[in-house]
Amino acid sequence: MKGVRNLGMLMLGIIIFGFGCLENQNPNSSNNAPPEIPQLIIFKGPLSPNAPESLKNSIDEFNSHLGIGYTYLSIAMLSDPEIDENRVTWEVTAGGFSGTIIADKKENGTADWQVTVDGTDGTISYHNWVVLQGNAKQDGTTGVWHVFAENSTELAGVFSWTTDTTKVKAGSFSMVDSDVTYEIVNNPDKSGSFAKKETGVKVYEAIWQGTGSGNWYRYDNTGNVVSSGSWA
Repeated sequence: MKGVRNLGMLMLGIIIFGFGCLENQNPNSSNNAPPEIPQLIIFKGPLSPNAPESLKNSIDEFNSHLGIGYTYLSIAMLSDPEIDENRVTWEVTAGGFSGTIIADKKENGTADWQVTVDGTDGTISYHNWVVLQGNAKQDGTTGVWHVFAENSTELAGVFSWTTDTTKVKAGSFSMVDSDVTYEIVNNPDKSGSFAKKETGVKVYEAIWQGTGSGNWYRYDNTGNVVSSGSWA
C-alpha cells in the first residue's frame, strides 16, 4: 500500500497543476452524451503555514489514495470516448501505461465506473489493475469509489464525496484494514474541517477559517477532549 500511496502523491501533483481548467467542465444536455466524469475533488487544508504538519500530511495522504486513478480520469476529460448504447469507454495513456475507463449509464441517473491500468515504465508494472470502481451521479457531483491495493484485487478503502449547490465539498475515506475513517469538508470561502475516527469514534478534529487560522482537538474513546491547540 505504501508504494501506491507514494506514486499516487506524485501523480497528484500533476493533477493539481492542471486542475483549474478541469474543475469547470460543462455538462452536456444530450441524452446520448456520456456521463460527466466524476469531479476530481482534491481536498485542501488551511492556507496558513502555521497549520500543524500532521494535519497537512493527513490531508495529503487522504488525497493520495485517489492519485493514480485521478490521473487517468483527468486525461479522459480531454479526450473523446467510444459510446455503445449505455456503455462509454475512454482509452488513454500516461507514460508507459494505458488506462481504460468504463462508465455504464443507469436509468436512475447514475453511472457505474471502473478505472483499469496496464503497462510498464521499466520500473513499475501493472497488469490490468482495477484502480478504482464505483458509482456516481451522471453529473459527477456525488458518488463512491472503491480503491484497490496496488496490483491487487484487495480492497484498500472506500472513498465517498458530495459537492452541493453551494460548492461545499465533503469527502470521507474509510480504510479497510484499520477501521480508520477520515472526513474532510472544504467550503468555498476556504474554511473547512478534518476529522479522524477509529471504529466510528472521533479521535482527532481540526477546524479552520478562511484566513487559515484554526483549532485542533484530540479526544479519548468516550468523546472527552484530552488535548487541544490553535494556530494563526
